[in-house]
Parts: sequence; structure tokens; C-alpha cells
Amino acid sequence: WLRQSTKSLAPSTWSSYAKVWKEWEETVEEVGGDLSEGHRLDVFLWLLCRLFAKGASPAMVDRHMSALAFWFKFQGWEDLTKHFLVRQAVRGFRRGKTSTDVRRPVSFAVLQGLVGKLPELCSSPFEVVLFSGAFVWAFFGAFRIGELVSANKVGVGGLQREDVEVKSDRVQIRLGRSKTDVFGKGCSVVLFELPGSGLCPVACGSGYLGIRPNVSGCFFLHADGTALSRFQFIRIFRLGLVKLGLQPTQFGSHSFRIGAATEAARLGLGDERIKRIGRWESVRFRSLECLVAGTL
Repeated sequence: WLRQSTKSLAPSTWSSYAKVWKEWEETVEEVGGDLSEGHRLDVFLWLLCRLFAKGASPAMVDRHMSALAFWFKFQGWEDLTKHFLVRQAVRGFRRGKTSTDVRRPVSFAVLQGLVGKLPELCSSPFEVVLFSGAFVWAFFGAFRIGELVSANKVGVGGLQREDVEVKSDRVQIRLGRSKTDVFGKGCSVVLFELPGSGLCPVACGSGYLGIRPNVSGCFFLHADGTALSRFQFIRIFRLGLVKLGLQPTQFGSHSFRIGAATEAARLGLGDERIKRIGRWESVRFRSLECLVAGTL
């Protein structure tokens, strides 16, 4: 049957496709992990974003899409070239809105791994609870890091204690101002419980509140009352990635937001829902699935 399959394509096409398939296998090996449907999507998006970043021509992108569509069908897998995120990324590329930003998303599995590694990275049980809450909320709330934590240890910016209300089944968060909220009207973010999961936003929030210093100011505080800073958040994030065998250079502070959008798309949510989740002014998929115009 393999011999018959090779005859379905012209020799030159088969040779061209084979190069793309080899590139796919090399990317799979580089990224690591299983080849479940969700992981295949991560690999595919990562391959595409690197292709865009190298300045590939539209013809080269088309060749990769055709070759991988054939490969996916040949393996009996879902044709990911028709996936929402892939179509949007390619559409943005064709419109000339590509970016060299190749940040990978923090997937649910990566988030689990990060939280699981915190006891090895943090200096105390308090710090484990603190960073668990910050990472989990960054993911489920699709927060920009500047919306979540302070710019420095003094406590300038980020969520304030009065902005947060933890209830039995949800967390209600008031954002006074976000990047796209140019008029400063603010908005509400609701994080719902995830029963039975160690990554439940409600459980993480209530657990942290139970040990948080009883003072006003920044929500995320260390035991001594100083604010969790952006630098500290990113440092522990990167150390956790290293512990997981991942390359920190492939991730950025927006990777939590990108991961939230990716998981939402996998669940079948449409553009409008994804925009509301991330509080995006518009959907601009560039390279991978960077939905945000610009950076922090």
C-alpha cells in the first residue's frame, strides 16, 4: 500500500513533501512529549511560527501546508491545516502582519508541570502557594503580567487586594485599567472553580488568601509584606521551564495569555469568546497565535 501511495503523487512532489515531513519529525523530537492531538497542534504551530520568522515565502508556506495535510491524513490524524488557529496564523501571514515573535504558549500540561516543580524552586511553603496562585491566575485569567503583579517589590501596579473577591465557586477580579482600555473604564474578570484539580483558580486563590499578610496594597505579597514583582515572576517561570526540560528562550511573559487563547480554541470557542476571555481589542494572529498587538 505504501508503494501505491507514492504513485499518487508526482516524484518531484513526493520529494518536496518528504523534506517537509523530515522537518516535522525533527520539530517533534525537538519539542518532545507525546503525539496526542493537542500536542501535535503545538508542534505544528511552533513549526509554522519559525517558518514565518525566517521570512518564508507564501509559496514555501503553501508547500508546508500541503505536505503536512497529506501527512496528517496519511497517518489517520485530524488535518490540522484546517484548524482555527492555523488558518488564522496563515491568514495573518498572508496579510503581511507576521512577526518575529515566536513565543510558545503555556499549555495546561506545561502549567501543571510548572506548579509541580515549585517545591523544588521556592524557599518556603508560603512561596509555593504564592507562585502557584500567580501562575494559575495568569493562565486562567489570560492576564498580562503587568496586570497581575507589581513592576517592583515596592508595590507599584498589579492587582490590588480590594480588586479581588474570592467566593466559594469563583473569583471576581476588578481590573482598573488594561492595555486596550484606553479610557480607563476597567473591566471584570471571573475565574471559575475547577473541581478536583490542583490547578483550580478558586482553590489557589483561597489557599493563598489564608496565609497572605492582612494588609492592603498589592494582592500578591511575600510573607514579609513585599510585593511579588514582575522580575521574580519571570525568574521562577524560567527556572521552572528549565526543570521541565524546556527552553526558556522559546517562552515569554505573554505565553500564559497565548496558552489561554490556545486552550480556548481547542475547546471550540469562536473569535468573539476568545477576544472576551483575553480582553483583546481585536484578534491579530501573528506567527504562532499571538493575539495581542505589541508587547508589555
